[in-house]
This record gives sequence, structure tokens and C-alpha cells, in this order.
Amino acid sequence: PPIDPIREKTVMSLNTGFGEVRNVLADDAEHAKRLKTVLPVMSAEKFCILQEFGDESNEKYDPAYKVGRYDTTYVTDLKNALETLVETIIVDVRDNGVRTIILDDRNLDADTKVIPMLMVVGRLSQALLKAKLRHLTSMVAVTGEVFDPHTAACMIAFGAAAIFPYLLYYTVAQLEEGSEDITPT
Repeated sequence: PPIDPIREKTVMSLNTGFGEVRNVLADDAEHAKRLKTVLPVMSAEKFCILQEFGDESNEKYDPAYKVGRYDTTYVTDLKNALETLVETIIVDVRDNGVRTIILDDRNLDADTKVIPMLMVVGRLSQALLKAKLRHLTSMVAVTGEVFDPHTAACMIAFGAAAIFPYLLYYTVAQLEEGSEDITPT
């Protein structure tokens, strides 16, 4: 039978945590320093709240959730753009204290292309593991590529802690309004 989180609450959960993953064998107060959401697919409201905790100019700011926002678009040379992005993020995590990595593909226009989000998430997750920094970070994929449960599951399996599928929400809102034009503004 399919996995059912509603009826099988005692054995499974869709809860998603943000913040450093600490050693389970060393118990201390820092283990409690995690933000939690009940679903890995975030609403716009929850996405905004997460960013508030990582924004140094906000009163809710906590360095454990410091946000780094990264554009996943490029003009030419996909491989070089991906490697440059990954190197930039690793430096920011190691040297600048970034803990919540927001990968965003909304900067797409006529002159840019988008690095496939699954490629970015997978490559970055592996690079952070190799650099021994993965446990410090949480990745959030802000993408128009997630439109079904399978794509969302792949993002999570490759290393994203959460997903904000802005294009899916926009499309649903446009369809709900009965609009024929569903292109994002």
C-alpha cells in the first residue's frame, strides 16, 4: 500500500527542519535550535517567515539561520556557471556563516537560461558533503520546475530541505481566477 502520513503518524513524518544538524550522541541545548515546518513544500507565508529568521536586518534574526540567496540562472557555459555557483556557496557557508541556502531561478529572462534545479541541488549537496559542511546548512529550492509530487520528491532526495514552487502557486491562482493568461509577471 502507499505510504500514508495521515494514518501512520507514529512511524513517519513530513516535518522539515532548518538549522544545523548536530551529533545525536552529544546531547546539549543546541539540539533544540531548529525551525520546523510540517511540509517540505512551503507556502509563500512560511517561505517569508523562514527568510525573516535569516535576515540580519530583521528583529527575528538568528545567525543559526543566516540566509544566502543564490541565483541559478546563467548566460553561457552551463558547467562553468554551476561550478562557480557551488564554489561561491561553499565559501559563504565556510567563511560568512550562511546556514540557509536559497537557490532561486526566478531571474530568468530573454538573455539568461536556468541551471536545472535538480542539478544544482544534487551538485551542491555533494560538494558540501565533500567539504564537510553539509550538516551546517539547509537548502531551499525556489523553482518553477516543481509541478508534481515526483519532482518535489526528487528535489528532497537530492538534498533540498524544502521547496517553494512559485510557478505552481501562480498557475493555480490564475486558474482559480479564471484567467486565460497564466504567464508569471
